[in-house]
Order: sequence, then structure tokens, then C-alpha cells
Amino acid sequence: MNSFDNKLEQLGKILNKARIEKGYSTRKLAELSKVASNAEISMLENAKRLKPDPIMLKAIAKILDLDYIELFQLIGYIDEIVPENLKKPQMPLDQEIKVYSSISIDNGELVFDQYLKTIYLPYCSKNCIGFVVSGDSMDPKIPDGSIVIINTDIKEFENRNVAAFIVNGQPCIKRVVKQNGKEYLVSDNSNYDPIFMDQADQITAIGKVIKLIVENFI
Repeated sequence: MNSFDNKLEQLGKILNKARIEKGYSTRKLAELSKVASNAEISMLENAKRLKPDPIMLKAIAKILDLDYIELFQLIGYIDEIVPENLKKPQMPLDQEIKVYSSISIDNGELVFDQYLKTIYLPYCSKNCIGFVVSGDSMDPKIPDGSIVIINTDIKEFENRNVAAFIVNGQPCIKRVVKQNGKEYLVSDNSNYDPIFMDQADQITAIGKVIKLIVENFI
């Protein structure tokens, strides 16, 4: 007898014991379930049904006050159940993100210019915003008119991260490059010169670019 046969035998014993304790015949249990026949229940209890139907098993388990999840786990229909306190927290799905035409700074505060629309994306922080790219400085990876989703909680960047900045009053998307202890803001388009972080008059980090949506607003 293989391991699956042993599991079917265990399942049969559990169902048989619970049915007898309830005082039901196999025929009565079949009537109450509305999805199983008397013969099918007998086959389950005697481990003669090789692949128990999950809908039927769930219906029978509920009538017998058994946990159908545990029965599914027993015969391998689902993986081992992870206790609630060990489950990894998940970020909310379909986060509402507002998309703007531009971003500026006024008295040290971000100002979002001309609201365009709201989009909904999974696994985004509540502090994400959408910003429409203007220009070809990040071509070809980030084309003109596309939307970048910016996580404004992230303002510390690793080498080669793409992020949104305001440089001397103008919003821009640049790649952060770190070399020899210095940081540069670099365009993917080689026609644009790099910006040296220690030479620009004023640079404000808006946040890290985490998603790209290619869409034309013209």
C-alpha cells in the first residue's frame, strides 16, 4: 500500500467515525449532501474511491462538522496550512494612484500640477503618484508621454536606480549613477549631459520610479 492509499484509508476512517457519531446511515448522509450517492459515500469510507471529488467531500465534511480544509490537506489537495502569525503580510491590491501632468516645488512642498486621471495598480504604496514624462531624455526605455509611477517614500537610491527629481526648479526622470564616491544623474539618451550632484544649484528627490506605463496623452 502506497502513501496515498494510506491517506485514503485515514480519510475513510474519519468519515465513517463522524457519520456513526451523528447517527446517520450512508443513505441519509447522501440525501443531506445533495451531491453524493449512497454508493459514493461507501466507497469513500472504504478507501475505494481513488480521487475523492472535492465538492462532494466538502459537502459531506460540513454535514459531519469536520474541517474540510484539514481533509483536503490530508489527501494532498492543498499544501500545508501556514499559521496566521507566520504568514507574510501582503500589500493591498489595486491601490488608487493619481496621475499628474507635472510636479513642482513651492516653499519646500511638492505641488502636483494638472490632475489627469486615477489609475489602479496592485502592490503599490499609498504614497505612490503618477507623473507624465515630457521629453526624450530617457529614451528609449522611458518614452515621451509615458507614465512613471513614483514611490515618494523612497528617497535613498542604489546605483542605476531610476528616480524622479526636481533640478533647478524643473521636474525630470534620471538614472542615479555612483562612481568613485560621487553621484551623477544620467539620461539614458546620450544626447543629454550628466548632472553632477555636487555642482547643480538645487536638486530635490521626489522618489524612486517603480513602474512604467507607456501611454500617450496627446
